[in-house]
Amino acid sequence: MLLLRTLFILSLALFSTLLPARDQLKRDSLKAQIEGDIADSTRSRLLFDLAEELGASDTLLAFSSLERGKEIVESLNDVQGLGRYYKVLGKIETRCGYYDQAILHYDRALAYFSEADDQLSYFETIKEKGNVHLFTADFPQAMNHYELALDYYRKNNNVIGISRCLNNMGIIHKNRGEYVEALSVYQESVVYLDSVRNAYDISQAYINMGNLFVLMGSYERGLEYYDKALEISERNNYQHNISLSLSNSGVIQNKIGNYDEALNLYQRSLRVSRSLNDPVQTSNCLINIGTNYAEMGEPEKGLDYVQQGMEMKIELGDERTISNCYIHLADIYSKLEEHEKAIELLNRAIPIKEELDEPDGLIRCYLGLGSIAYHQERYREAVRMANMGLEIAREISAIEYIAEGYLIKKEIAVKQGDFRSAYQFETQHSLYMDSLMDEAIAKASMEIEFRTRSKVLQHENENLKIQSNLDQLLVRKRTMVFHSSLVIVSVLILALILVLYYMRRHRNTSLKLEEKNLVITKQNLKLDQVNKTKDR
Repeated sequence: MLLLRTLFILSLALFSTLLPARDQLKRDSLKAQIEGDIADSTRSRLLFDLAEELGASDTLLAFSSLERGKEIVESLNDVQGLGRYYKVLGKIETRCGYYDQAILHYDRALAYFSEADDQLSYFETIKEKGNVHLFTADFPQAMNHYELALDYYRKNNNVIGISRCLNNMGIIHKNRGEYVEALSVYQESVVYLDSVRNAYDISQAYINMGNLFVLMGSYERGLEYYDKALEISERNNYQHNISLSLSNSGVIQNKIGNYDEALNLYQRSLRVSRSLNDPVQTSNCLINIGTNYAEMGEPEKGLDYVQQGMEMKIELGDERTISNCYIHLADIYSKLEEHEKAIELLNRAIPIKEELDEPDGLIRCYLGLGSIAYHQERYREAVRMANMGLEIAREISAIEYIAEGYLIKKEIAVKQGDFRSAYQFETQHSLYMDSLMDEAIAKASMEIEFRTRSKVLQHENENLKIQSNLDQLLVRKRTMVFHSSLVIVSVLILALILVLYYMRRHRNTSLKLEEKNLVITKQNLKLDQVNKTKDR
């Protein structure tokens, strides 16, 4: 049995060495056909095929072939050919990380395909443009483009197009923390791919499903899917997917503490990605190697690798992965006890993660800040940050981060002497940590916590009801006091009005009497004068 397995591995290795030669033969065949006696329209098509085949591995020859093809289609006034030129140019620029230029050239391709009424090429370019938005973490734009392309592919029963759109839509759901939706979309994608036996896209779907299970904390399932993807990719010499499978398997080995195995996988992935001249995957490998060295107790060495990877990310202009680098660097600076640098980096990452609607990154930031606050003995702030991270982690069922959050809270409780809470947090932490390699336990632990939280919510509801009843009684008393006060004030105002009325009436009466007295006095004076006159 061991002999058969050894022979099988040797045959795979031999087959893998022959596959690059097959790729070279294909390129040589294209070159020979291009120089043959063929129509210019055919020659331009072959030149574009050669440029797309070369991609980012030999950009000089790829661009040379493109320009030569462009001259031919321009001389033929071939609108569809010009669309193909800009589409291939956009794909090469995307592989090189020149995303802004790629968008511009895809837009020009769309204009030419629309003019030529080439619906298939038009919607293929829509999908490719969606890929650029996906790489730059502009998820709403990417989703809009994929939905447009998917609608066209479904109407025309284009199975490959349907599966690729679904696969990329799954990536968006995953990055948004919508794991159930992502898994459903991936599984639908694989169903379509199985019907046409497309090995490359199946391996890509397996990688994406593995990524999803890792985020959900099911490492065993994640490794299972990465191994499937690696087997398919090695059998068919899909170098890019080989690099991804190795790198992602390394991530799991790192998470479970197998740092030497993780380093080996990362280095193998780095060699493949460098041979492909793939700056995106090369930078990912450098960052992974750096974080692994930090976990192995060599933070200075890890810092160097992460900074190398970050420089490449900055050149690519990918905000999402640049913000990830902030988090990785913050972790390393925390290990070096340079906490202020770590806090600054995490605070720089948070607004980017909020803008990109990336819950996974936000959780890492909050838990990182919580851990730093704990080491600085700022326990209240540490609890606040841990709770913020836990709240988001529960929303997206991120088991790994839930476990980490409870660990931070346990350590804080121990420092504060609250051993009862520390025991409860340790129990929760152990449940989630044990579940990371067992999906069934993961579900059980989530159910346990759900029940616990339900009981807490029930008690809170009862307390709220009591508080509500007390509030109602208080409102009634206040209403009675208010009404009584209103009656008293009304009576006082009425009494005051009556007093004022009688005072005014009394004053008017007095004035009338005074007027009468004056009249009588005047009359008396006149009578006195008359009497005096008579006497004389």
